[in-house]
Amino acid sequence: MDLPVERKVFVSYVEEDGDVAQELARGLEAAGYSTWYYQRDCPSGTSYLVEISKAIERCDAFLLLISPHSCDGPDEITGEAVRAYKSRKKKIPVLYQMTHDEFEARQRSSDQIREWGQIMAASSGVAIGAAGVAAIVPRIAAGLRAGGMLPDLEILPGSFRGGESAASTASATATPSAASAAGGLHLAILYKRNAQPDESIAQWLEDQLSAQGHQVFVNRHAQKGTEWLLEIEKQIRGADAVIPLLSAASAASEMLGWEIETAYGAAEQQNGKPRLLPVRLAFADALAEPLGGILSAAPQFAWKDVHDNARVATELAASLRNPAPVLKEPEPAGGAVPLDSEYYIERPTDAEFRKAVERRTCVILVKGARQMGKTSLLARGLQQARAAGATVVTTDFQTLNNDDLSSIEKFYRALMKQMVKRLGLKISLDDAWRAGDSANDNFAAFLETVLEGVPQALVWGMDEVDRLFTSEFASEVFGLFRSWHNDRMLNPEGLWTRLSMVIVYATEAYLFIKDINQSPFNVGTKIELRDFGIEEVSELNRRYGTPLETPAELQRFFALVGGSPYLVRRGLQELRALAASPRGAVGAYPLETFESIADQDEGPFGDHLRRILVTLAKNPVLTEAVRQVIGSAGAKASIPMDDFVRLRSAGVMAGASSNEVMLRCELYRKFLIRHLS
Repeated sequence: MDLPVERKVFVSYVEEDGDVAQELARGLEAAGYSTWYYQRDCPSGTSYLVEISKAIERCDAFLLLISPHSCDGPDEITGEAVRAYKSRKKKIPVLYQMTHDEFEARQRSSDQIREWGQIMAASSGVAIGAAGVAAIVPRIAAGLRAGGMLPDLEILPGSFRGGESAASTASATATPSAASAAGGLHLAILYKRNAQPDESIAQWLEDQLSAQGHQVFVNRHAQKGTEWLLEIEKQIRGADAVIPLLSAASAASEMLGWEIETAYGAAEQQNGKPRLLPVRLAFADALAEPLGGILSAAPQFAWKDVHDNARVATELAASLRNPAPVLKEPEPAGGAVPLDSEYYIERPTDAEFRKAVERRTCVILVKGARQMGKTSLLARGLQQARAAGATVVTTDFQTLNNDDLSSIEKFYRALMKQMVKRLGLKISLDDAWRAGDSANDNFAAFLETVLEGVPQALVWGMDEVDRLFTSEFASEVFGLFRSWHNDRMLNPEGLWTRLSMVIVYATEAYLFIKDINQSPFNVGTKIELRDFGIEEVSELNRRYGTPLETPAELQRFFALVGGSPYLVRRGLQELRALAASPRGAVGAYPLETFESIADQDEGPFGDHLRRILVTLAKNPVLTEAVRQVIGSAGAKASIPMDDFVRLRSAGVMAGASSNEVMLRCELYRKFLIRHLS
């Protein structure tokens, strides 16, 4: 097989696992995905480090074979995983001869694998079981397709087949139990006869699904009397899944409508069985009721021409193997994402944060621009601490009024009042405050009393701490926090070892703190939230029902809103709403429509964009800095460091330094050019 220069999947492994790695590579290439692995592809006489780095950069996905050998192996694994992470490659952990629990235990006990373990832990993995490599290759291939990666090699016959060939499968009128006994599913394909491409696609799908070991029912021959209608109803009601083919011709078919309604009624009576998996055949119009309502919540697969055959087959196969959970209606974008939300996307920083909470680190710093998901991450960490038996208390500095921030005494008293109420303490604040002691001594004594009363540990989550930065006494407060950290280091058996502080903020602390070395901002564990990458956006798109149907549409959406968690969620909600509108159906509102309204004052982001404009209007210096960046005509600009830090913290700008500044996304550029140029 001739392989392209740029491969799809880089396979990382240690020498002891070479045979398994080669088997994985061969399986993926049979499924259409080119691979790069050292034993075969590293040219002799060259620097293997250079060749591996080049190969990772060129690949789209990074597959790491995780085994007892790789956990005990050389540090090269870490370097390869870090390079894949920095290059934003799709990561595929494959466990071999160890379980997920064993791998997590190895991470906790070994510094050697902690770094690459955290990187890989953020991605969904798969384990090689008793059935061997062949059993997991289809799952990996389906995951690649779901992430927008199309095959670059010819798919070899049989590479996705888990059962007998189509020619040797049982007849379509066999009982539903026949497929289940063979390990496959009983499926029913519904279509309009004597219509194209309906008939040819029905035949092709039957062949594909039968080859995978499923029992497929297709009604091809109408018969006199009512017995054949009863047989159709029996097959539909007994199916695990029903696949209606929706086209301009079939959408108006009363017979197809009756069949879909029959499947829907059976599912309501049989705990969701059969599942409805409609395939749209070059058809994006709205469906008449009741079909529109019946199919609105079902996953839909878009077929436009024969070039979509392989993709649709793979997506259907993946959906049949791993049914997607029924999702709740998305909560509005903005604010913290609920703990039970299916729409929360984990990033590598989630794993870092969980480990810091688990270690009960004294100071955990969570930094990120506005609307980056800081509060959502904090909520999950605090919930983890509660589950581990810690006492948790939170302080949102936005809830403090101006009077609370007018003096250090009033500030501490406000904190104490909140803690007493939320922890249910029986402490008189007037008795606890000693007039002859300093404010710092009073608050420290109060917190010592709290720590003495908790059974294990106290985790104090502080959100929107930026509110304190500009106060006259900020350095005193943060100096006190730092002293607790120092005391814990010097006295590991002391009372302050029970305290963990999670400090959440957006602005660079050094702009406001007089002595950063006398603050908590250069100690402990620092976690900085970054924008979503294309992989996270792709996964969120899937959870929203795939309103962006193709990799090209996903890339265009990403180019417009970037990786801002708020903009991504709000944009996908808008696209999902357009798709469900009575005026159209999935695909009826092309991405061009969304792109044309996104930056408008009354568009889906109107409130958010106007807020940015109001913020700039109050600060002429920052406004001029934005004009300077806009005027750079797409090139990276240079602005004063102070302006850069403030604009980046506000989520308006991006860049590694004040000499490489650019607007965070195309949406902001289009809006601000119109208002500031």
